[in-house]
Formats: sequence, C-alpha cells, structure tokens
Amino acid sequence: MRGLCGWCPLSGQSRFWPLQSNFSPPLQVEQVSQLAVFIEAALDYHRQSAEILQELQKKLQIRISAASTLPRREYKPQPLKRSPSELNGVSATSVAKATGPEGPRDQPCCRGLYDFEPENQGELGFKEGDIITLTNQIDENWYEGMLRGESGFFPINYVDVIVPLPR
Repeated sequence: MRGLCGWCPLSGQSRFWPLQSNFSPPLQVEQVSQLAVFIEAALDYHRQSAEILQELQKKLQIRISAASTLPRREYKPQPLKRSPSELNGVSATSVAKATGPEGPRDQPCCRGLYDFEPENQGELGFKEGDIITLTNQIDENWYEGMLRGESGFFPINYVDVIVPLPR
C-alpha cells in the first residue's frame, strides 16, 4: 500500500512503518495499543464532528427553503422631517422623548408585550420590553423579525408595533 505522503510514519511505506523488523528499536505492544486507542479516539472525534456539521447543514437548508418561499420586501426609510412646520407642530425633542432614550427609530420595529418562548424551529424568542426589528408580516397572525442577530417568526399579538412595515 502506498501512502499519500512520503514523510508520514503511518503512510504504509516500509522504511517508515514502526512495526517493521528493520526499525530499531521496535515498538512494544503497549505502545502500539496506545497508538490504536489514540487513533480510535481521533476517528470518534471526526465522526462526531461530521455528524454535527451534517445536522447544521440540514438546519441551514431548512432555513434557506423557508426564506426562499417568503416574498422579499426592500425597506426604504422615510426621510426624517426636520422643521417644526413639517412635524405639524410637534418639536423634534418631543419626538425623541416619545420614542425613548435610543432616539427615533427609522426602521420597522416593535416592542415585546410579553415573554415569548419559541416552541418550533424558526420561531424567535424574546422578553417583555425587547425591541425587535420587523422584516416581514407572514400572515394576519405572524411577523418575522430580528433580535440580537437572530431571525425568526413570532405572534403579532405578543408585540406592540412602534414603526410599522411599509405597505
């Protein structure tokens, strides 16, 4: 058997193989047993790694399939009104106070009214008071949104819309 590389001691080339009689000193049975245990552990590790990667690939494919069936909407933010006359008598400072310490929001978002624990794959969990970026309305009962870098679905009746999705 010819190995893949000439320098690898386990490649099968007799000048490197440690069990050959011309190798001085020969490996003892204990050393060979330890090597066998090490190789078995390495194989186990790589099998488990492959299983984890295959499961991740399946999950990503499910997510890609789900996302590809949803209609794409490009969000185009409305320009901020700057002058008091454009704000119909409402000053910019009162708008900032009404939207909270983080300032006025320029993208669709909502605030969690209750804690929501996801029960199915693809659902987005959140806590009461969390601000969720809205990305899509799936139907009359579900939104899709993002929170802390995670995307998923959640029930409309669990949130209060701050900035609605564009129509």
